[in-house]
Amino acid sequence: AGSTPRELLLDANDVSAILGLPYNRVLTLIRSGEIRAARIGGTYRIDPDALNSYLARQGLPRLVERIEHVER
Repeated sequence: AGSTPRELLLDANDVSAILGLPYNRVLTLIRSGEIRAARIGGTYRIDPDALNSYLARQGLPRLVERIEHVER
């Protein structure tokens, strides 16, 4: 996760909600390496930059753009 503070990292539940995908699908994407994650205390943690990389590869809007859309 590099230098991102732990409180700014996402977990699989966060990613599931953001992407609108089932939790188990998110775990599959993490385990396959499609979404880069680290295990911290037995929990997968995802750096927002790693999620943005996945979104870009899928041709989808970046995380910030997705959050701004939801907040409107």
